[in-house]
Amino acid sequence: MKPLSINDTDFTEEVLNADELVLVYFWTPRSQTCRTISSILDSIGNQFDREVKIVKVDIELNKQAATDFGVGWIPQILFFAGGRIVDRELTVSFSEEEMIERIQRLLSVQV
Repeated sequence: MKPLSINDTDFTEEVLNADELVLVYFWTPRSQTCRTISSILDSIGNQFDREVKIVKVDIELNKQAATDFGVGWIPQILFFAGGRIVDRELTVSFSEEEMIERIQRLLSVQV
């Protein structure tokens, strides 16, 4: 499934109330680094169709969620399970394979 773009209004329903692991990508389309990471997330979206929800939050348009969860710079990825943060990716340089391994590790802990 392709990542879903959400806004501050959708955040509670799409992330905090979700049954599955949720990868939340805080980004802005104006940043080349953000666009590169976005393409990686687009690519892996189908690999975890029902196990992981991938959502994108453009922080230029949706500042509240970023503020609420301490996102002070972008790009940044937070992983949520059961309505709480279970992991955080602060590195702006990772491969598709590294992100897949990280998601698989988080899924194995969730079971």
